[in-house]
Amino acid sequence: MKRSATIRTTLTRLAFENAAHSGLESVSVRGIAREAGCSTAAIFQNFEGKADLVVEAATLAARQDAEWHQSLLAEMDGLIANHLGFSDFLSAYVDMREAQPQARVLSELLIRPGDDARCHALLRDCYQARIAFWEAILAPFGFAARFGAIVAEFVMMEEIYVYSLRNEPRYQLLMREAVRSLCGACFHQGAAAELTNEVNRQLQGNAYEARRRSEQGRSEMPGELLRHAVEIIRSEGIAALNQRTLARQASVSPSMIAYHFKDMKTFKNEAIWQALVEDLPSEFDPASMVSLPRTLPEWVEFLDATLVAPPGSSVGGFYVSYSRMTCETSLLARSDRSLVPLVTYLREIDGWGTYRLSRNIASLAGGVQREHAAAFAVWLKAEALLRQAGVVCAADGRERITHAMALIFPAAQVPPAQVPPAQVPPAQVPPTG
Repeated sequence: MKRSATIRTTLTRLAFENAAHSGLESVSVRGIAREAGCSTAAIFQNFEGKADLVVEAATLAARQDAEWHQSLLAEMDGLIANHLGFSDFLSAYVDMREAQPQARVLSELLIRPGDDARCHALLRDCYQARIAFWEAILAPFGFAARFGAIVAEFVMMEEIYVYSLRNEPRYQLLMREAVRSLCGACFHQGAAAELTNEVNRQLQGNAYEARRRSEQGRSEMPGELLRHAVEIIRSEGIAALNQRTLARQASVSPSMIAYHFKDMKTFKNEAIWQALVEDLPSEFDPASMVSLPRTLPEWVEFLDATLVAPPGSSVGGFYVSYSRMTCETSLLARSDRSLVPLVTYLREIDGWGTYRLSRNIASLAGGVQREHAAAFAVWLKAEALLRQAGVVCAADGRERITHAMALIFPAAQVPPAQVPPAQVPPAQVPPTG
């Protein structure tokens, strides 16, 4: 019995380490057995299969993350005295997450939760634990119950960016500016307006047009290949794109990819670019002259619709897919540094759509600054992922969005929402995508 328990612990640890280093997709029964020096039969004697092994590895990650947060909470006791202290701590927290292997495993699980009910239950528990941590950090200031969930979701997404961008100076400027704006909103100190260096405004100005110009002049066949690749990425995820699948879907020889592109890696990276920057909804497209929402309820309804699966579809709305692809790309960029410029670009344009839409609404005019918009966009991506995983109630979507706006845009005087933002669905609620 003792030997069996030891083997199970070893196998779980190896699966956890593989997932932290290369992602959940990298966990294989044969690979783990080889590293453990045992047969695959030993794994099936201890686990029902790969899915069971992955759940155990994720459970180990959740346990380690809870311990990490408890230790950090004790270390910070009494050290955060005001909004500047909280801003410094929040920025440091995001940076620290890059070095936490259990954080990457849990991020992977949030992005691709699968169909196992145990994974969804684990994510719900982790979400509530994160809220409790931030409420404890904010407890001395009297507004923990209102802001705990907002801060928790903001950092859940920002830490996914930091996995690949921690050492990028432009990212550090952007992240800290968003953090200051969020802290200013929490403490009602106007800190963002006073301390911002307007890096969002400077970086967003030319980013989109520079990328658009770089895409001109392609021949017809590469465009057709990329179109099929984008369809695969958007419907099945980046991991599903390979040379054989693409050739079959496009009805071409695999050699056509090598003919038009240097190699599959180059092609895949270009397809990821296309999937994330092309065919945006007109409301998010800076080149579009579409009629934008003119009232706050219209804007909230529009945003909520981007998080909801269309009728007859099990796949979440545009922003769910966009958020998942953004996160997948950031995780891939940890090992494929050629994707870092794309992830940097995606973080640079975070919030410009929100800012543009807010300028069209008379009641919000001047109340939403670019750094506030960036913080809201980061929060919204986490909200999209949590909806996809069935962690938060889609039925409360509009109230949750309105609540976040009211807190993140304090100068905009958004009416408070009716439903508490930390509500989560019961365990039997299925994921939305």
